[in-house]
Amino acid sequence: MKRHSFRTGFHIRLFCCCILVLCAAGAARADSPEHLYNEALKNYKASLSMPPDSKRVETLSRSIQNLHQVLRADTRGEFTDRCYYLFGQCYHLRYDTTQNAGDFQAALENYKTVVRVFPRSPLADDAQYLTGVLMMHRDPAQAYLEFAKVSLYFPKGDMQPKAARMATDLQARLGHKTRKEKPAVAQPSEKHPPVSKSSASVKSAAKPSKTVLKQEGAREADPARSPSLARQLALDVKRIVLDPGHGGKDKGAIGPNNVYEKDIALAIAKELKKILETRTDCEVFLTRTRDRSMSLEERTAFANARKADLFVSIHANAHEDRSRCGIETYFLDLSRDNESARVAARENAPAGRKISDLEAIIKDLMQNTKQNESSLLAHEVQSSMVKNLQARHGGLRDLGVKRAPFLVLLGAEMPSILIETAFISNEREELLLKDRNFQKNAAGAIASGIESYMKKMKTFARVGDQ
Repeated sequence: MKRHSFRTGFHIRLFCCCILVLCAAGAARADSPEHLYNEALKNYKASLSMPPDSKRVETLSRSIQNLHQVLRADTRGEFTDRCYYLFGQCYHLRYDTTQNAGDFQAALENYKTVVRVFPRSPLADDAQYLTGVLMMHRDPAQAYLEFAKVSLYFPKGDMQPKAARMATDLQARLGHKTRKEKPAVAQPSEKHPPVSKSSASVKSAAKPSKTVLKQEGAREADPARSPSLARQLALDVKRIVLDPGHGGKDKGAIGPNNVYEKDIALAIAKELKKILETRTDCEVFLTRTRDRSMSLEERTAFANARKADLFVSIHANAHEDRSRCGIETYFLDLSRDNESARVAARENAPAGRKISDLEAIIKDLMQNTKQNESSLLAHEVQSSMVKNLQARHGGLRDLGVKRAPFLVLLGAEMPSILIETAFISNEREELLLKDRNFQKNAAGAIASGIESYMKKMKTFARVGDQ
């Protein structure tokens, strides 16, 4: 009897231990990044079928809370891109429901984080597409630009055809083609990578039926009557991004005495930052503060992420003919001459892309980017550099303001220029470029040009408001 009782007690204890182990394992799974992400995704999907009321907002808020838990639990970063993408979708739908400006900004920042930080993620093209959808009701011209970027940055992505159709439709509207249109309607992508490649059930659940997000009250833009966003913001320019060209393994052009373009560009940019911060009340950022590699797309994304009002890329020129010399400033457009095309090809080389492949996109973008403002900025900076540097150093030729398809300027959402300060391939100008006094004088001249641009933009804005 005792032996039987002992065995029974042992079995009961063993059974209880198994239950505790299973409970602990279940609790671990409930706290795992995979489980938390699936909970967030489930709440988001549920909210899609809800009416636009407080219940939907509460459900989306729960999804957002789940995603914050995922980021804390996901120490290996396996879900990070998916989290930021789903953050964007949750805030996007919440904004559609409440029209809260904070939700709009949060959606925009999360989409842009996916594109900027995870450009190789299968969700990056979706995030870029949804950035365009989000912008449609506020700024159709900017929405057009965001849709065009899908073809530019993700030409093989599955969102490219849809983005191209949206861009074509917006281009027709912005061009005032006479036809009646329905309110803008866009379909968000519900693409979520499977949590586990071996999990067929998760993969099928991650692709729900398409649900329409309506963008209410999309406004028609009249470029002839409405000042551009850049012009409106010019009343209060607060942020400037300076881009020292090249860096890291990319030395840029190399002078006869082994001076590197990347070092000159960084030195002038640092001086310019100091001067602008002293003479204006602007925040000034550098895309790089040290000798490090940085892609052309990353530079523009840096400026966009900081909501810069101006973007200035600084370089030193080069030519096989070492007698070539002078100063020139560029803004974004297709090249009007062979020399501009040559300079653009040299500066675009690190990206490994052919301009011929992008010409159609560039032509379209020119209709809606800040081209007029960029042209004015380029002329003011070029004029200031020539005037000030010729007076101090003599012999510097004015090569003028030119147009060329520089990739580093292509994605910029603000007036942007590229400055070729002098020819590093010319021995005399190489000596100037490495001279600290010349670097300071060049920076001061650029700063004066930027200040002149800001003053003129204020005048234009006042006239436009009358």
